[in-house]
Amino acid sequence: MWSLVVLAIRVLLTESRTECSRPSTIDPSDPSDPSNPSEYPDRYTSAEERLATNHGKRVVPPPPPAMAPSKDAMYTLPKDPRVCPICRQKIVNPAMVSRTGIVSCYRCLFLHIEQHSSCPVTGRGGVTKHDVRRLISG
Repeated sequence: MWSLVVLAIRVLLTESRTECSRPSTIDPSDPSDPSNPSEYPDRYTSAEERLATNHGKRVVPPPPPAMAPSKDAMYTLPKDPRVCPICRQKIVNPAMVSRTGIVSCYRCLFLHIEQHSSCPVTGRGGVTKHDVRRLISG
């Protein structure tokens, strides 16, 4: 009994291999062919793939425009990423707001969030002391 099952599986596997190895029979010049890719391009490529290519070359989309500063923000980002946006000194004991990714001194950030419950740079509300993550370089 098992030998018949094994034989049937082998036959099915060899048939599927030969079907996959056959060349495609799609004729792009035949508009009546229902499997013609030019008639139904959505079957073969997604809209994202068609938009992301330019003459066969991948096109990298431009970055999104910079966000306008929030009216709720109390501080702006300094040009040097090693400077704390709150105290404007070199960052000591770095920490990050997990909801926004803003990095600052742990003490400055913790005190600001404790008093204002918002991110000091983006002004996003609802930030708690549990959203502060210390950064450890290693």
